[in-house]
Amino acid sequence: MEKQINVYELKVSLSGDRNIYRILKICGSGTLDELSNLILWSLNFDGEHLYYFKTRNDNTYYYGDPDGGEKSANIKIDRLHLEPKQKLSYLYDFGDEWLFTIAVRKIELTETYVKPYIVESKGTVEQYPDFDDEDEFEDDEYEE
Repeated sequence: MEKQINVYELKVSLSGDRNIYRILKICGSGTLDELSNLILWSLNFDGEHLYYFKTRNDNTYYYGDPDGGEKSANIKIDRLHLEPKQKLSYLYDFGDEWLFTIAVRKIELTETYVKPYIVESKGTVEQYPDFDDEDEFEDDEYEE
């Protein structure tokens, strides 16, 4: 008998906007760091900023770039012992503070590895909105 692999179906929602979410699937052998990459890819965000995951049951934080005694996001998802309906928080970019809620929708068992993928995508968001509004800033405004 082959080893059973957990495949997590997760709903990742932008906090404060119910119209922007992604349904993602990832194996439990994947890490939180890989989940972060999948989330960012699904949103078309760059991966140049710090982030952390926060569990809701014990308030443990897992950092993408741990400092000192902080826990690393390089931990397998299975090690979190997630269950359906459980939630996590994901904060990306400590300056702009993109906050997401991750809800475990279901956990399926399989005998083969499943590459992480996007099941469903709703809504879009710009990581860096265009601030080139001519009415707001004009070139001659700063001339001497």
